[in-house]
Amino acid sequence: MKKSIKIALVVAAIVALPLMAAGTQDDSKEKQSLVDFIEYCRTCENLRQVNPAKDYTKASLHELKNAARFYEEQEDFADCTDYPQQAEIDKIISKNK
Repeated sequence: MKKSIKIALVVAAIVALPLMAAGTQDDSKEKQSLVDFIEYCRTCENLRQVNPAKDYTKASLHELKNAARFYEEQEDFADCTDYPQQAEIDKIISKNK
């Protein structure tokens, strides 16, 4: 009985590892997309800047979402940005507000 429980736990762990790794990859992809978007927004002269000295490559996903929202909520955002992946950014930002 104890042996079958141990085997079941090992199997469950083996099954769970790829699922956990997939979630990490999604976060990493979202973070990189947001960093790219923030860097793009930094080049727009009409937009106020969040923190020009901050290195967003080391920021948390939460910080990145907040910075991206800051840019999107500005009045001049539509005038100075034509970001190709804007739909993807909107999806990331709106997820789990």
